[in-house]
Amino acid sequence: MHRSGTSAISGVLDILGLDFGKNIVPPSYDNPKGFFENSDVVKLNEEILEELGVSWDYPGILDEGWLDSRILAKFLNKGKSIIKKQFSGKSTIAIKDPRISLLFPFWKRCLAENGIETASLIIWRHPNEIADSLRKRNNFTSNKAHLLIS
Repeated sequence: MHRSGTSAISGVLDILGLDFGKNIVPPSYDNPKGFFENSDVVKLNEEILEELGVSWDYPGILDEGWLDSRILAKFLNKGKSIIKKQFSGKSTIAIKDPRISLLFPFWKRCLAENGIETASLIIWRHPNEIADSLRKRNNFTSNKAHLLIS
């Protein structure tokens, strides 16, 4: 989930030597130490969510069967290509984008088809803190912020 502390943890993973790829989203006012997100991964995630008719602030789960749909077939090769291009020759990699909370099965498949074993790190931050952060950054109502978290 956005604003849940994933960038802070990713900063530590970066220090420990995990590779987040070549094209990293630059820091900004709302995350001055950096996001540790690969811009190619983020862009593809946005394309997939748009194709599915949702966005990062979609308050639910994707329809059953979304991963096996013809819609996603066109994105699979692109995802596998991003993994090869961004992480070729790297032994320990990380991909981080809060949108992956919706799209994890897609990326797990891309990684597996590139022969990369996955492990997940789930970050937990108190929901009220996430909601406060979403309200400040995105001007969301308390109701919308809490709906996204649940």
